[in-house]
Amino acid sequence: MIFKKIVVGPIETNSYIIGSENTKEIALIDPGFEPNRIIEEVEKIKPKNIKVLLTHGHFDHSIHLDIIKEHFPDLILMYHEAEYNPLSKRAGEEDIERMILLMENYEHDKSNDDYKDGKNNLEFLRDFGLFTNIKADKWLKEGIKINLGEITLITLETPGHSPGSLCFYSNDVKELRGHLIDGIIFTGDLLLKRNVGEFNIPRGDERVLFSSIKNKIMHNPDLTGHFKICGGHFGETTIAEEKLFNPFRNHFL
Repeated sequence: MIFKKIVVGPIETNSYIIGSENTKEIALIDPGFEPNRIIEEVEKIKPKNIKVLLTHGHFDHSIHLDIIKEHFPDLILMYHEAEYNPLSKRAGEEDIERMILLMENYEHDKSNDDYKDGKNNLEFLRDFGLFTNIKADKWLKEGIKINLGEITLITLETPGHSPGSLCFYSNDVKELRGHLIDGIIFTGDLLLKRNVGEFNIPRGDERVLFSSIKNKIMHNPDLTGHFKICGGHFGETTIAEEKLFNPFRNHFL
């Protein structure tokens, strides 16, 4: 199996490469910042087929999709249609700094409009930070399978952090870095190690987020406690660990 985690950008977003060592089919999940570094890692593999999967469209998971697509013109981009906004604009350095501050402090700063462009923060995030303007080659929905040789990823619709948030899981992966597991799930910013994704941001929803974690992960009969969780930030964990140690566990168990 091919597996690589690449931590990129100013808020340390996790991008992942997973695929088949036999067929050289790979999925590149959430290629956000540092596109040249990501491209370099992909080229080392010499893949025959590349699928780019987005767990959601927030800027730190998708900001340089255009560069990735330009370098690999035959790749197949796949995500949920709710994360697409053709009117979203390309962010500059000042925009990125402002987006980071807003996503971390949105409840406090959401009505502030003391910026030179005259936009309040909600308008700004709608223009730049929440969705990608790169149209998918294929829209993903619940249950759609992504085949990577002997590995199949299965799509879960898991809104709450963002309306079109997705998770991808596989029970074909039985070992990771020397540890035996029952499978693997890429959770984006839904469920993180000892944390959950932000929900007090535009288009986030606390009730929906905890419902997604509860019904699609914790009570999913296809998943066990020995599934490895690979989130969009922080380190790796397991479903069993999060049932025991996640400080929000009472909201989703």
